[in-house]
Amino acid sequence: MPRIRAGGQRPPAIATPDDGHQTMLNRKLKTTLQEQQAELAARQAVIDAIDRTTARIEFAPDGTVLFANELFLATMKYRSEDVLGKNHRMFCEAGYANSSDYLAHWQRLRRGEPVSGRFERRDASGEPVWLEATYNPVFGPDGRVLRVVKLATDITAQMREGAERRAMLAAIERSMAMIEFDLDGKVLAANDNFLATMGYARGEVLGRHHRLFCAAEDAEAPDYARFWERLRHGEYFSGRFRRVARNGRTVWLEASYNRFSTRRVDRASSSSSPPTSAAAWRRSRKRSPTPPPRSNAHATTPTLPSAEPT
Repeated sequence: MPRIRAGGQRPPAIATPDDGHQTMLNRKLKTTLQEQQAELAARQAVIDAIDRTTARIEFAPDGTVLFANELFLATMKYRSEDVLGKNHRMFCEAGYANSSDYLAHWQRLRRGEPVSGRFERRDASGEPVWLEATYNPVFGPDGRVLRVVKLATDITAQMREGAERRAMLAAIERSMAMIEFDLDGKVLAANDNFLATMGYARGEVLGRHHRLFCAAEDAEAPDYARFWERLRHGEYFSGRFRRVARNGRTVWLEASYNRFSTRRVDRASSSSSPPTSAAAWRRSRKRSPTPPPRSNAHATTPTLPSAEPT
């Protein structure tokens, strides 16, 4: 028991080495706590930034919904209470949700494999929603999957636009003659209308040069070489072009040549309306007594196809 001085006062406490050690330890713990709090705040700021622009939903390994951010809920037209505790298949078309592909999807995630791609889902009203998404497994300290985080972007508008474009191209394909070349002039593809117009089978034209369809004097003219050189530089050509069918018949095509690029190869495509008939040509001549202007390529002034009656 510490002694009490006269007057009732205790003597001043004497600092010991243990007291200094405890003070330093407290300061170190406080600094570590502050650093961890700052790190957590920084990570939360990253999550908040992601949530402002990206739909996010989290699942248990069995597909049970654990969390969905506001953007995901708005995209899929649900409220939070409508989805929490429900299974992922609620967002899927019934046929797909009961398929082997769907089962394999979740088996991959439970194995810890990320899955990414474009996914068709269903919103609360049953309407299709297309998501560009990544499913990311999250691992615990023991290496097992604890949950799956899905980050997604709504691409429904782009997919619809793409579908409309494909439908339009299909309509063009049905009604027009189309052929594609590489930029050296070799045939890459030709549709049925073009083949029927020119009298060829597909195997007879693939890999052959464009000059196959030209009169010898046209293919040997300086303008022909310049035509392909200018196509290679991205120029667009349209006009009336004299071509030669398989049986030697002269065919006049109202056509355009357009260069475009794919991941595989640069291409030049030609789309043509059906050959002009003699009667239609005469009617156009009455409306316009002067010949049509030459194309800025190798087209010549049209005359009646040799196969048509005069």
